[in-house]
Amino acid sequence: MKKLFKFLMMLLLISAAISLGLFVLWLLASGFVVSYLFKAKEKYDNMSDFFKEAKNIIAVILSVVLLIVVPITFKKASDEYDEKLRQQQKQEAILEEQKLKEQEEKKKRMKELVY
Repeated sequence: MKKLFKFLMMLLLISAAISLGLFVLWLLASGFVVSYLFKAKEKYDNMSDFFKEAKNIIAVILSVVLLIVVPITFKKASDEYDEKLRQQQKQEAILEEQKLKEQEEKKKRMKELVY
């Protein structure tokens, strides 16, 4: 039991470290792209000149993906995981209630047999 608990705690710590690392990576990438866009915007007088270079178009697309799509996707995945967890907890609660009812019935039967 103690080994299982240690294993689960290590698994939790590893997943937390990975999540934190991905968050920091997302934060750095978003900051880099946004700072690039601000620096590049200062170089051009007209926005049509700004969009003539492919690297600027790629930077705009990356900024949209990093700042809009990734958080929305994360939110949806988090909501789906929470919903699955709630359903699992409900199923476990129902099973627990059934076990308690069965134990109570067994106790009643045993009492009837004893008397």
